[in-house]
Amino acid sequence: MLKNAAYTGMAKFVGGELQQPQIITEEVFEMVRAKLKRNKELTCRNGKRQYLLSRYIYCNFCGRRYVGSISGDGKSNFASQLYHAAK
Repeated sequence: MLKNAAYTGMAKFVGGELQQPQIITEEVFEMVRAKLKRNKELTCRNGKRQYLLSRYIYCNFCGRRYVGSISGDGKSNFASQLYHAAK
């Protein structure tokens, strides 16, 4: 419900815009959108491993977030965990 901008009083459709009763304020709508975006960024997405710094540190060159991964086949004792910029 809170993803739809129509609840702020302005409904957009293919032919234009339509004024309607406002249920929530623009500020609340933007605050909820920001919170939902942040929640989506921080979700683990059912990962097998937990990388504590993933999505909290950024690459100095490209500006993307770092994500964790494992080198090697992931089964041997010689596999190592590392971070790299997300694609």
